[in-house]
Amino acid sequence: MRVDKTSASPVEPSAPAATISPACPSVGPGLLIPRLVKQLCLLALVVFCSSGSYWLISHYLMSTVEVQGRSMLPTLQDGDRYVLNRWVYHCKEPQRGDLVVIRDPGHNDFAVKRIVVLPCESVYVKSGLVYVNNQKLEEPYLGPGTVTPTFATKEKWLVIGQQRYFVMGDNRAESEDSRIYGTIHRNDIIGCISK
Repeated sequence: MRVDKTSASPVEPSAPAATISPACPSVGPGLLIPRLVKQLCLLALVVFCSSGSYWLISHYLMSTVEVQGRSMLPTLQDGDRYVLNRWVYHCKEPQRGDLVVIRDPGHNDFAVKRIVVLPCESVYVKSGLVYVNNQKLEEPYLGPGTVTPTFATKEKWLVIGQQRYFVMGDNRAESEDSRIYGTIHRNDIIGCISK
């Protein structure tokens, strides 16, 4: 019986493979300055775009507001924070009952009030009640027993002009509003907050 054996000849070790290292250019002063300028320009672009985006969003879309004072009790508490929707009135007109931020003509700052009377309507405050177009206004958002003082020397009908709104605070006894400084123009309504 014959057995074939495969003969193996010793393999000579081959030379080690040449290692390839990535080319690492030496960073000299001639390359460092353009790279630094490029990074600074990129950083400036990021800061500019971020600031511009923040400004556009906060002036035209939404921002936050903090309630200061007691004029909107019990609906809004002093120190509460809300999101102000600045875009909503580009799509629709302000409605009765909306909680809005206005340019306050009484103090040349901003205030939160409720729209009570719309343009071309009439309003009359008598015996602590509000009448709009000869109808008693139902105001479920007011606290129990809330009366609406006139803050005027006599009660009278007031007809609201075009593009003008009559606003009041929900805390009628402590709110400086349209009963004192009159109606506000549509352009003085900054936006609407939702509760």
